[in-house]
Amino acid sequence: MLFDLLDGADGPHGRPGHQVRHRIGRQLRPDRRRRAVRRDHLVGARGGRRPADRRGGPGCLVCAQVISYIKARADAEGLDAAGGLVERAERFIIALLGTAIQGLGVPYAARVALLLLAVLAMITVGQRLVSVWRSARTLEDNREATT
Repeated sequence: MLFDLLDGADGPHGRPGHQVRHRIGRQLRPDRRRRAVRRDHLVGARGGRRPADRRGGPGCLVCAQVISYIKARADAEGLDAAGGLVERAERFIIALLGTAIQGLGVPYAARVALLLLAVLAMITVGQRLVSVWRSARTLEDNREATT
């Protein structure tokens, strides 16, 4: 959760009018990729013995970073990237509920919450990419109609 908060604070500030409309989802800057790999390694090394434990945490971190990045890039380009299944608040709620329920003695609650969060975050990445693509297509269609 700390990484998710920090990622929201260090989002990129793009240049309005820069023609990268169709590459927004694919154009992760190298420094952000390196940061994601470092975070993945940090969490994966401490993830536990089970493969699901080692994949769930890093998957959540990387997806949360990509979700924030897509929205920041789309906003910088004047495109719409609103929506998605799990926004930042929902990610916090799912993680905190899983941790709290595990603290009350329910076994595997945190693990299930983490894996659920990873799957929902991947779906959200797809939804954001589709939203940006549709917004870019609409913007280009409007431009062509006016010329």
